[in-house]
Formats: sequence, C-alpha cells, structure tokens
Amino acid sequence: MHVLEVGCGSGAFTTFVARTVGIKGEVYALDIQPGMLMQLKEKLSRPENRDIRNIKLIEGDAHNLPFDDNSFDLVYAITVIQEIPDKIRF
Repeated sequence: MHVLEVGCGSGAFTTFVARTVGIKGEVYALDIQPGMLMQLKEKLSRPENRDIRNIKLIEGDAHNLPFDDNSFDLVYAITVIQEIPDKIRF
C-alpha cells in the first residue's frame, strides 16, 4: 500500500501508519516546512523507530503535489487542515 500524508508535521501519525502498512508499503510524508521534516527525521532516528524504513520525507506544497494522479492507495491530512488558507481548493 502506498500512502501519502499531507502535512505530516513532526510525525504524530506517520510512524503508526508506517508500521500499519508494513515493510511492503510506503508512506510519503509531505510537509511544506523543512523544520517539521527535520523533527520527523529526528524522531525516526530514535531507538524505538529505527526499524522503520518505509517513510519517505518530501518537502512540498499541498496545493501543488509533486506526484502523478492515482499514485497512492490512501491520502490523508489530519493535523494540517487548520493551516491551509484555501480549504475549498485543497
């Protein structure tokens, strides 16, 4: 399963989803803020998360996704909705 998390932030849900999809799945964690991706990268380096190898960190904009249509089996955005000014477009 290929999953896209839009607005992953520091990864509050990312590691759970990565474990859920398993080693054959992939989670693309997208955030517009490089600092948030750094926090997630640090989280992944902790001993309890070192077994997770199926997360790809992507710096990008939710309004201009750098992926082809139909690239994912599941797309979700949980902690980012309140941060997006144009919710209709999103």
